[in-house]
Amino acid sequence: MKKLLALVCFCFMNVALADTREPGQSWADYWAETPSLNEAWKDHFLLGNVYGGFRGGDDARRELLLHNYNVLTAENNMKPSSLSMGGVGSDPVENGGNGTIRWTFDSADEMMAFAEKNDLLIYGHVLAWHNQTPAWINGGSGQDESPYTRVRARANMEFFVKTVVAHFDNNWKLKDGSGRVFAWEVVNEALSDGVNWSANVTPGQWRNHMRLPTQSGWIRAYSNGMADGEHPSDFIYDAFRFARKYTDAILYYNDFNLYFDGKASAVAQMIQELNAQWATDKTNNPDAVDNVKDYTGRKLIEGVGMQSHNYMWDTPASAVERNIKRFIDIGVEISISELDLNVFAPWNGEPQGSRGQYVNLKDRTEEQLVANTNNQAQKYYWRDRGITTGTQVEIEQAIRYAEYFQVFKKYSDHIRRVTFWGYRDNDNWRRNHNPLLWNSDYSPKEAFKAVVDPDKYLERRPDEKATVSSQKSFGDDDFSTPAGFDTKKSGVQYGTIETISYFSTTTENDRKATIILPPNFDTTKKYPVLYLLHGIGGDEREWLGGNPNEIISNLVSEGKTKEMIIVIPNIRARHKDVGETEGFSPARFREFDNFLNDMRDDLMPYIEKNYPVLSGRDNRAVAGLSMGGRSALHVGINFIDNFGYIGAFTPAPGVLPGPRGEGLFTRETLTLPREYRRNTMIMITKGGTDGVVGNNPSDYSAALKENGIEHIYTVTDGGHDFNVWKNNLYNFTRRIFQ
Repeated sequence: MKKLLALVCFCFMNVALADTREPGQSWADYWAETPSLNEAWKDHFLLGNVYGGFRGGDDARRELLLHNYNVLTAENNMKPSSLSMGGVGSDPVENGGNGTIRWTFDSADEMMAFAEKNDLLIYGHVLAWHNQTPAWINGGSGQDESPYTRVRARANMEFFVKTVVAHFDNNWKLKDGSGRVFAWEVVNEALSDGVNWSANVTPGQWRNHMRLPTQSGWIRAYSNGMADGEHPSDFIYDAFRFARKYTDAILYYNDFNLYFDGKASAVAQMIQELNAQWATDKTNNPDAVDNVKDYTGRKLIEGVGMQSHNYMWDTPASAVERNIKRFIDIGVEISISELDLNVFAPWNGEPQGSRGQYVNLKDRTEEQLVANTNNQAQKYYWRDRGITTGTQVEIEQAIRYAEYFQVFKKYSDHIRRVTFWGYRDNDNWRRNHNPLLWNSDYSPKEAFKAVVDPDKYLERRPDEKATVSSQKSFGDDDFSTPAGFDTKKSGVQYGTIETISYFSTTTENDRKATIILPPNFDTTKKYPVLYLLHGIGGDEREWLGGNPNEIISNLVSEGKTKEMIIVIPNIRARHKDVGETEGFSPARFREFDNFLNDMRDDLMPYIEKNYPVLSGRDNRAVAGLSMGGRSALHVGINFIDNFGYIGAFTPAPGVLPGPRGEGLFTRETLTLPREYRRNTMIMITKGGTDGVVGNNPSDYSAALKENGIEHIYTVTDGGHDFNVWKNNLYNFTRRIFQ
């Protein structure tokens, strides 16, 4: 990929970060004493931020921008509603309207003049969006039929795109004659909100995940007057072909939550399909050919913008890396387009609310780290990790930022730009999530230091980092089992087995789970929890055939493990728990992969609300047999901040890519974040004569070893059956919660 040169450079060498200005010191001089982000990353990618104009007294922010960034994205100045005004029927006469559109380029041109004066590039945001779009273009969204047909909306789209890109290309050029707007975000957020995005979307089904007509005027209009073979999503292709017709800028699709595998897979499918359509579109593409494989011209969609409004809760660097690689594999460039990192979950979980009094992260008390949500895992996310001060959270956030930028650096040949969505925390649209690099007084947070030099930041002394949990011991090298370990014994008390029903928002129905309460269960005590997962043909009752009550109660009676609550869920998370997919089909595997969401959003919150369980990852374990072992790795690694112990007993295929298709991880991403490598116990087992899962367990172990992850790998005499899994459960549970 051809790189754009950084346009603004400031040198720094061994300069300490200044937190306050000297009396009379200008902001320009103050920032010159601090490292420059674009200088730090000039050999890798452009560094950007948003532009919202400068008011009186904004010298600090203006000089911060000029010192650290070389490309701007208009926060609002270039959105359709900022560039034109007009209601339904104001469109051009030739399209059926009265031609009373009013063009409003003043605010955008003010930004362009600032960029020209300071030699900055501009990323155009946005041409086609469901939001902030005047009704004259597409008739607006709504319940009823659109006042426009798709023909009229398409004509208005072409008129708008042609007028807008011509204005900027003709009036704002670089010295070489190319446009200062070097790239356009042609379509933004076309896919729907609120969809379960953790499982890969079925190939060819991306159109099933478009926004509703009530959300998008484009979908509403393009649904009106469709011919056979047409689809409301056709507006995306039209927007890109009009943009390609009228500008030479790089063309991007942009969306949020692209760290979710499902949404990223849908976007990748869309891009591949529309680029293939363009390659053979002889009506609109002068370089089109008969066979896609022979096409050598420009792609229609050349880049994908990963918005990256990320969360400490659910956005590890491994998920970001996995989906960066997904987009590299389809041959498009990448921009991290709206980066910030929220420290609370969910999106509206700020302790003081979105409009409450702002508090710098480092100044937050323990009470001010409790999220505003009924989801107990999210509510006490920081407390459960032994983190009680804002300073500790600031370090954890910085570590995550450093991990992100290590990933960005690794794939920098394919990343054109990294753009932050704001400067100080209190300037951000989610200010009370403390998501950015500077405090309200412009003092740099730990995150700024981490972004300047992530490798150096992650080499900090261990005592400078927040403690996320205790270091784990793998115990002895004995993986045998004593006689009678799985049978009831005289004088030993055993647990109580009960069945619960909980409502799952993931599957939209009531689901069952088996609970094994410890002997002498006492509601005034709190217990650690073991989630025990079944195989591909089982359900919440399958593990009862492996005598977990007897095995664990015997260990408790011998003082070899702690009393615990055992939860055995149904991990086949189908919609409403119905469906006909069987065998080893990709569709069936996706049903098991969907358990990730049920576990996080439904089952864990239910257990933590209704049972006396200890909080924190040191008090949670997840293990399973066969497909359940695969799911244990999926859940445990993706939610590594929730689980300190992971057991994969003869895990099924599909953790890594194989003959059946994509894996849950790649060899590179089957790993743990740095801060969890010494405080997580992973145990992988294999049956010596197991002909069902073959060498998959040993391959998973090898990948962990390649990535420097210490773990247990043991081969047990036997095949793919409970003789092996009982042994594994015994040896796993005597090593957990120690």
